[in-house]
Amino acid sequence: LAEDVNGQLRDSYCYLRVGAHGPGHHNCAMACVKAGIPASLEDSSGKLIVLLPPKDKQGLPSDVIDRMEQSVTISGHEYTKGGVTYLTVESVK
Repeated sequence: LAEDVNGQLRDSYCYLRVGAHGPGHHNCAMACVKAGIPASLEDSSGKLIVLLPPKDKQGLPSDVIDRMEQSVTISGHEYTKGGVTYLTVESVK
């Protein structure tokens, strides 16, 4: 069953390493995710959820990449393994 999760799109590398985020980081975040760095969704509690494409052998949808550092609602299936939470991206609003 898909669920909706609200949050801010973040690129994992810059956000975790140096705390870079926000509108001024949009272009860098897009470039990082296009280069293969995992995109994350930071929910209202500050929890980071790693985003996965809806199917294997695919990249993330362009509507995720184009909206890096923005507030979004992602519908998808949530999984937790090894203490990490993942969310497949079925749709982005």
